[in-house]
Order: sequence, then C-alpha cells, then structure tokens
Amino acid sequence: MGPARPASWSPRSPTSTPPAATSRATAAGSGGSQTLLTAPTRWTVLLAAACAVVLAGRARIYPLVAEVVALLAAAAWILLGLLSVWQDHAGTAAPLAALALLVTTLVALVVEPVEHVRARLRRLADRLETVAVVAAVPLAIGVFGIYGRLLDTF
Repeated sequence: MGPARPASWSPRSPTSTPPAATSRATAAGSGGSQTLLTAPTRWTVLLAAACAVVLAGRARIYPLVAEVVALLAAAAWILLGLLSVWQDHAGTAAPLAALALLVTTLVALVVEPVEHVRARLRRLADRLETVAVVAAVPLAIGVFGIYGRLLDTF
C-alpha cells in the first residue's frame, strides 16, 4: 500500500495531481530555466520568463497549499535568476526593479479588490498564461538556434 494521499486529492479529477508530481514538475521547470540562464541570450531569457509566468499562473488552479507554494517558489526562483542576469548586464537598475516588484507584490497581498475586478484580473491572468504557453514553442525553437540556421539556409 502506497503513501496516504491528501483528503482533497482525487484521482478522478482532471485538474488535480498528487503533490509529489507537482513538486517534481516544478523542480524540473525551475531547474531547466536556471540552466537556460547560465548562458543568457534573448531567447533563453524570454523562455525563462515565459516559464515563470506559466508556473505562477498554474498556481492559481491547485487546491493544496503544498502545490501552490511549490509552483510559486519555482516562479520566484526563476525571477531571481532573471534579476541576476539583469544585474550582470544593467548594473544598478536591477535592485531597484526588484524592490519595486517586492513592494508591488506586498501591496497586492494587502489590497482586496471587489469581486468584478477580481474576475477581470483572473481573465487577464488566464490570457497572459495562455500567451506564455503559446510563446514557449517559438522561444524553444529560438533557443535551439533553428531560426539562425533557417536564415543561413535560405
């Protein structure tokens, strides 16, 4: 008999996965994005940013705190990597941007908008996540250098 599953996890629900699977996928996503940032190009930075958006967007649909924390931690890890790359190339602007992002996040946690504004924000987040998922394919093609090879071929 395997380990006990949380009470809210159901194998029949199409959107729920065991927390361990979510944690493994999250670790793979954040680790892969950090690997992309070891040799930053415009393609790798954009792909890492798209991966962070997707991970943060997916955190909204999971019911368990462990899953949400894992996804948000992975997105934050990727954003820290992006800030590190930015600091290497931009100098002093990166810490100021990180501070502004932190203050904005804290304000967003304190303020509770009315229901119709929350619905609009959910739709906006859904659209942003969809764009990030769709953009991941051409960005991955760019990371592999296929666009450059196509330009050289034709």
